[in-house]
Amino acid sequence: FRQNIGDDRAESVIYVSIVENDHRQTVVMINSVLTPIDATVTTLEAQLKMISIIMVVFAFVLAVVNSKSVSRSIISLNDGAKKLAQGDYANGLGAVKDCWTGENADLFLGKARKVGDDMSETAKKLSEAADTLETIAKNYADSELRAIEIARSRS
Repeated sequence: FRQNIGDDRAESVIYVSIVENDHRQTVVMINSVLTPIDATVTTLEAQLKMISIIMVVFAFVLAVVNSKSVSRSIISLNDGAKKLAQGDYANGLGAVKDCWTGENADLFLGKARKVGDDMSETAKKLSEAADTLETIAKNYADSELRAIEIARSRS
């Protein structure tokens, strides 16, 4: 049962036993008060606080280190993408060679080079086609002008 000892509540254990001795019955009662040991509780609280503080600091340091690593890769990838947009396929996508993103970056660069080459070849063909159309248009205009001059000279 519980009893009040000042401001603290303490638990008591009472052991009751009936003992027979020479045909006499005697009741034996043992009362023991169980109170927490303040020093132990205080020590455990202090240890819990210290471990919690250490864990929070460790988590913060770990987060900073990981975020720097990730942000460095992202910045490098961004710079490489800007160079790719300008047509510079030689420099690659930056320092992303250490994991699966590096393999994907190499594959992407290969495809980007092929697309860039195809685009320049297509641009050459379009330029040739435009030159051919311009030549045809000039020849048609010249033939129309000659036809008009011939028609005027006959009249």
